[in-house]
Amino acid sequence: LPILWYTHHDKRGDKAMAQLIKNYFHDDKKRAALNALTHSVFGFDFADWVRHGYDTGDYYPYSWEENGRILSNASVNRMVFALTLPGGATVERTYGQIGTVMTAPAFRRQGLAGSLIQTILQDTGASYDGFYLFANLHAVDFYRSLGFQPCRETRASLHRAELGAMGPADFVPIRYDSEKQKVYMSLVRHGIDNSAFFQRNRFGLQMFYTGNFETVYVSPSLSCFACYERDGDILMLHSVLSKKPVSVLQVLRQIPEPFETAILGFTPRADERPAFTFTPFDGGDDYRLFTLGASPGTSLTEIEEQALLFPTYSHA
Repeated sequence: LPILWYTHHDKRGDKAMAQLIKNYFHDDKKRAALNALTHSVFGFDFADWVRHGYDTGDYYPYSWEENGRILSNASVNRMVFALTLPGGATVERTYGQIGTVMTAPAFRRQGLAGSLIQTILQDTGASYDGFYLFANLHAVDFYRSLGFQPCRETRASLHRAELGAMGPADFVPIRYDSEKQKVYMSLVRHGIDNSAFFQRNRFGLQMFYTGNFETVYVSPSLSCFACYERDGDILMLHSVLSKKPVSVLQVLRQIPEPFETAILGFTPRADERPAFTFTPFDGGDDYRLFTLGASPGTSLTEIEEQALLFPTYSHA
């Protein structure tokens, strides 16, 4: 690959040069430098994620590096989705999700992150059906300037009273059960997702969110795992995994934690859609979804047209 350089002036006013490096995530030294910037900007890093074996090779960082220090980064995540169409057929979509966009404070507003995203689009555009990202609210204008356009998702919810008779409240946490953890991880890799729009290569990102197992529960009677968390009277159900199809409605009937409203972090299957209320969702106070390549007739237009939600555990 050609070596590209970014020329700038250091604190003394001398000229300095940063090198563009790509796809280096398995280089321990360079990944440590990426971790340092990620932790300073976002408050997390990838150290434990890699150490536990959750990296599946679908995360590709592009960075400006100078003397072993990462000045700016943008990464592309390979996302393979299965979508069940209204007629029942299942199609596969492969998208590039842009994430971990960040620049060290001293180097911001110099076009570094934008140049990295443009390089990603040039390098990988032919590999994907389109690109998308979840933008911080303060970065909306930045992504518009790069050609990304806002896209509206749709979220499913229902009130507990609409569930009818409740089942045995038998979901229990698995945090300290190593055998249950192994079964759960196997289902993350190979199990049924029980949704209409799900990520096939979900292991890396789902384990990023659930690797501490604090939100993972198992129901012996349903032989399934559910990932959920409660905020006051609202239950957020992120994922339901099993070996055989399971009713999400029945899962909600057997969750012991009290709630008034359940919100799904995924799109329910067609056979269960009538039970839910569907509401346009723009990300609220958290993000705005932007897409690139969603021209009429392309697969990314399906997000709005078919009232879909990118699974909450697929956010990079």
